[in-house]
Order: sequence, then C-alpha cells, then structure tokens
Amino acid sequence: MDADSARFTDEAPTADVVFASTMPSMEDLATLGPVLCVFCERYGGELGGWLQAASAYARCGIETDGWYECLSFRDRENRDCWRLYLLPESDFFAWDRVRDRLPRGERFDPFAKTDRKEGSASMLWRRSRNCETPVRWGASVLRLHALRPADHAVLAASPWRVSSLGGDIVRRVMRIEGIQSSSVAL
Repeated sequence: MDADSARFTDEAPTADVVFASTMPSMEDLATLGPVLCVFCERYGGELGGWLQAASAYARCGIETDGWYECLSFRDRENRDCWRLYLLPESDFFAWDRVRDRLPRGERFDPFAKTDRKEGSASMLWRRSRNCETPVRWGASVLRLHALRPADHAVLAASPWRVSSLGGDIVRRVMRIEGIQSSSVAL
C-alpha cells in the first residue's frame, strides 16, 4: 500500500476515531481564504454547522474533471453538519496545515454512478447519510474571519466571488453534493 492510499480510507472514520480528532480553531479556518461552505440547513445558515460541530476530518476525491478536497465536520451524534471545500482562491499552504492535523475520511465516489437511476439514488443517499430524516443542504462561497470581541471568540463570514475556474469547481462540487446550483451566487 502506498503512502497516499494509506492516508485515506473508503469510509468515514468511526465515532471514536472522529471524536478523538482535533477540531481546527477559528483562527485556523480564517487563514484558509475563500472556501465553498456546504452546510446542513437544519442548523440554520452558513455558520450553523460550525456551532454544532464536535469533530472534523479530511476528505478527498477525484472525478474525471478534477480533484476535490474538503474538511468535513460532524455533530455530537456523528452526523455530517458542515463541509469546507478547497477552491483555487483558497490559501493552499494554510489548507495543508489544517488538513494535515485531521484524520482522513471517506473518498468521494462519483464513479459509482453507472446509470441515471443509480446516480439519483446515490445522490439521495449522500444527502441523507447519517441523518434520521432527509435534510436540505445549502452552499455559499465564503471568506471566514475569527473575531475576538471583549469576552469570547466568534467565527464570522463574508460572501466571496470566485474566478471562472473557481465557479466551475463550485458547480461540480454542488452537483456531487446534490445541491441546486441556483442557490449560490458566483
């Protein structure tokens, strides 16, 4: 087994592995630059998943049109609640520093879709995985900020416009995630 395949597994880490992981700090996330934020709408808007996150792990994948990486966050019930995707506008060195401190998780599996029917079922499974009832997911391109008011730290976000290459990647990730592309301003 080579070093790259040893770093990633085909399945998400088990709860005990995930909960033992180190959560990135708000300051770490603020260094990433613009990212695609995919969020579970059950927790509110773009930052609702961050507020529920109890653990994090790194995910990667490759499709015919490119490589994808994300930081995936899970709540205390081990359900996916928030994901940040690497974009061409992101700070790659900061991304590597954050990613390298997290356990490795599942790969994307877009090649599992052999026909339209199986692709739809796979998409629905992906969207409802780890959820008792299907939930809606949203997406936004954001720049994260760590703010330090007088007595506590706060993660904030501002909308960000991406390049045409960044826009292509956003649309591809949204397709993989099963999110309506009209929900994101590029």
